[in-house]
Amino acid sequence: MSVELVDPEHLHVLIHAGLPRGAFVLRWTTPDTTAPSVSNGIAEPNGTRYRELRPATVDAVGQMLLDANAASIAASWGGENTYVYSYQQPRAEWSPVEILRAINGYTHQACETETWPTSEAARFCDALRDMTIRRLPDYDRGPSWLITARAVPLAVTRAELAARHRINHP
Repeated sequence: MSVELVDPEHLHVLIHAGLPRGAFVLRWTTPDTTAPSVSNGIAEPNGTRYRELRPATVDAVGQMLLDANAASIAASWGGENTYVYSYQQPRAEWSPVEILRAINGYTHQACETETWPTSEAARFCDALRDMTIRRLPDYDRGPSWLITARAVPLAVTRAELAARHRINHP
């Protein structure tokens, strides 16, 4: 497998996608033993250590992602491939589908260590993937999480509403 260091813009986009919008804050568990602080986003309520992505933590989270990517390269090819990460606003706004592809692209570049499945970077990607899926258009408009024989797909509901609209507004 060909492993390469992702462009800083790739990390900027992932981080930007996870920044808080409204009340929801992206949070994932972390094995990082660093003392909790506002700048690293680590907290330990109720004995569970987690990190949050907030404007104050973007550099720490970006560095963690970069280091995981560099470790993957080192595991595959050896050598040292890292730099000090500094967050910048991405150059463009990306759709949820594009963010999901970017998560997969990053994962492909960072998964070559034995510890990847339990790494903080993998946990970040899982949390960001889940949040991005919930941001897909119409995600919250579906009939239910569980589909039964009486559940109606959103496309059918839309078609029925459109038909009613045509009847009432010829």
